[in-house]
Amino acid sequence: MSREPEESDTLAALEWAVQRQPADAEAWGDLGQAYHAMGQAELAIEALRAATRLEPLSAAHWHWLSMSLALRDERAPALEAARKAAALEPDSVHLVIDLGRQLLRADRPREAIRHLEEAARRDPASAVPVGLLGVAQFRAGDFAGAAESLEDSLRNDPEDPVLWAFLGVSLDETERPEPGAWALETAVFIRPDYGWAWGRLGKALRAMGRHDEAVRAYEKAVEHGFAPAVLWSDMGESAAEVRDLERLRRACRALGRLDAERAKPLRRRLRSLRLAESPGTAAPAPGLRPRG
Repeated sequence: MSREPEESDTLAALEWAVQRQPADAEAWGDLGQAYHAMGQAELAIEALRAATRLEPLSAAHWHWLSMSLALRDERAPALEAARKAAALEPDSVHLVIDLGRQLLRADRPREAIRHLEEAARRDPASAVPVGLLGVAQFRAGDFAGAAESLEDSLRNDPEDPVLWAFLGVSLDETERPEPGAWALETAVFIRPDYGWAWGRLGKALRAMGRHDEAVRAYEKAVEHGFAPAVLWSDMGESAAEVRDLERLRRACRALGRLDAERAKPLRRRLRSLRLAESPGTAAPAPGLRPRG
């Protein structure tokens, strides 16, 4: 017979509890939450599914199951579990917020907006539902609404780089690149490895004609792992504007590997700039003989 674990060994004690009382839903729920806290999503899901089978009317079990499924990026079952939790305790703001979060992960921003607006009304002092509402509005294409919500959220939580980044892009998308660039600069100041924010900062700077700064921002985006074809194209165009042939060549090579057709106009700009810098190397026109 196994010996009861020492009180200090919390996980072992929880595992021992479910072995002794396998029909105890609360014990399974506590074990699942412990696994979740340790990042062991698969074990957490197994334990929490046992808890929901034994006690299907517990919102807490469904909530933690949703969170653990989200750790494994199992979006549809995570959303289903979040719906069950919120339905069981409709007065719980944090469960409504989690439902909105799972709807966002499931790429259903318009439905998320409805729940997050409700949560924000019920808890106006919290930055969380308003911030998530701004992200949902952004993903639904309502950039003006997103900017308003994100600004409200950042008054209560000014250290969140993700919210600053979404605010910056929302402002840029509503033709306000200067405050957008400032918000994006704040995002990368807080989180210097935020590749997407660096890329969008480059776009905002480019819109203002600040091409040299834009090129440097694009390079930071690449350094931190954000390098889609459109970024190389924009980087090349800004490099061409400031006649930076080295960075323009780099952009042409990278874009050629990702999208050969899109790279063609950039290569034409590179050839044109080369000829402009070395006019004496141009070939004579057909039918003319060089003098001398």
